[in-house]
Amino acid sequence: MKYIDAITGLRTVAVFVVFLCHSYVDFAPGGFIGVDVFFVISGYLITSILLNEVARTGTISIAGFTSAVPCGFCRLRFSAP
Repeated sequence: MKYIDAITGLRTVAVFVVFLCHSYVDFAPGGFIGVDVFFVISGYLITSILLNEVARTGTISIAGFTSAVPCGFCRLRFSAP
């Protein structure tokens, strides 16, 4: 999957908006929307990685998933409930 800087930027803005909301800054009253944006983008990226692996190998393996992203184990750990 091609790396897209804009997606990383959107995720960063989403986290920053949540941070501002939690710091009680008056100009960020809807900061909770940043959580939704962050999870939608993360879900898109994770789904893309899994679909690419299914197209390439026909199966999904945890080893393939964790090797597809930098610090894949960290991503798996943070995306688990």
